[in-house]
Amino acid sequence: MNVHAAGAWRLVKQLYVHASGLWQPVKQGWVHTGGVWKQFYSSFSGAQNVHIATGSFTEPVPFGASSCKIELVGAGGSGGARLSGGSTGGGGGGAYAAQTIAVTYGNSFSGIVGAGGGFVIAFGSSVTGNPGSSSSVSGTVAGGTVTLVAGGGGAGGITPGSGGAGGTATGTYTTANSGSSGTYGTNGNGGAAGIGLNDPPYLSGGTATGEGTQGNNYGGGAAGDSPGNTGSGPGANGIVIFTYT
Repeated sequence: MNVHAAGAWRLVKQLYVHASGLWQPVKQGWVHTGGVWKQFYSSFSGAQNVHIATGSFTEPVPFGASSCKIELVGAGGSGGARLSGGSTGGGGGGAYAAQTIAVTYGNSFSGIVGAGGGFVIAFGSSVTGNPGSSSSVSGTVAGGTVTLVAGGGGAGGITPGSGGAGGTATGTYTTANSGSSGTYGTNGNGGAAGIGLNDPPYLSGGTATGEGTQGNNYGGGAAGDSPGNTGSGPGANGIVIFTYT
């Protein structure tokens, strides 16, 4: 896109919009003309463009992209909490799944980012944690059909051996790792997300240790809580990332 400024036409490299008190980069601009929506701006650089999804989403493929690597991490579960006596289990870590596929402008994906298991407090009685929800992506694009699910981690419990199970991946992935299960014991540790050593450095999600510690982003399970304390923190949310080239 070009703008006329200071007597000359100049290429716009990046657009920003002021929303909620912050300047945010614009990914794409569209205009409705002749009864159809047409794109007039894309932030795609032609080298590499990373989009991070939030909530329930639709992800349009930017103009100029020919390949997309999709990465998902499921959300972590929260740990159990005891009112008195005994041990607790940490929440499980979310799974990791990835797929690279050919795309073209006009294609799109849809999906949802997993939410971490909510925190729990042993108020009146001991309670189990809450499971993390799955992150998912689906769509039919130039290279075929995508159906990816990175399962969320399970809830930590209050009985022996009841660390939350690690999430597992299903679908059309080319790479996948299951999340680690939470451990059971005094302040049972939360499980780590199934993120490999070769994955992007901004994908963390290690083990949560210490009573009631919340899960580490992204996809980490929360630690369980020992008797008489404040409860288990929440599991970490998942994440969905699109990297275009």
